Amino acid sequence: MIDPAAQPPIGDDRTGPAVRRLRTTSAGRTFVADGNAYFNQPGPRIADSAEVLAALLHLDRFPAPVGSAAMRWS
Repeated sequence: MIDPAAQPPIGDDRTGPAVRRLRTTSAGRTFVADGNAYFNQPGPRIADSAEVLAALLHLDRFPAPVGSAAMRWS
């Protein structure tokens, strides 16, 4: 799980200015998710992964991911 307090802020030194210029980033629609827990490994958490992805793609139709599965990139 992503712990926002334990993670360093994501800045231009790690991402480059190109990411900051993306329309989704400037509109606040870019998210960071815990790939190791939800997307990189097949297994029984596939249903959780689908819920996290659905919530991020359809913010108006699904509840926000529970806990710290994903966070908005600011």
